Amino acid sequence: MGDPLGATGGMLLGTLLDEPERRDLSTGLVMVSARDADVGSLLGWGFPAALGGAVSHIDTVGAARFVEECDQLARRHGERFEVPPALRELAASGGRYLED
Repeated sequence: MGDPLGATGGMLLGTLLDEPERRDLSTGLVMVSARDADVGSLLGWGFPAALGGAVSHIDTVGAARFVEECDQLARRHGERFEVPPALRELAASGGRYLED
C-alpha cells in the first residue's frame, strides 16, 4: 500500500509548509503554529481527518521522506512541487513540526 495521499497530496502539503510559525509573504497567510496549519488543512482543504492534518502527516511519514518525494515530483512536474528552505532544513536535521 502506497502513500494514501499520492502526488496530489504532496502538492497540497508543499503549498502549506513555508515555516508554519511565520508570515508567508508570497501568499499573505499567517499561521501562528503548526497546529493552526493542521486545522487549516482539515477545515480549508478537507484534508483527511484520519491523518491529523497536513503538518501531522509530514511528521508521520518523516520530513526527509516527504522532501524526497516532493523533489521527485518537482523533477517530473515542475517547481510547484519544490519545498521551502525551512522544510528542507527540518528534514536535514531530522526534526519534526509537532512535539508529541
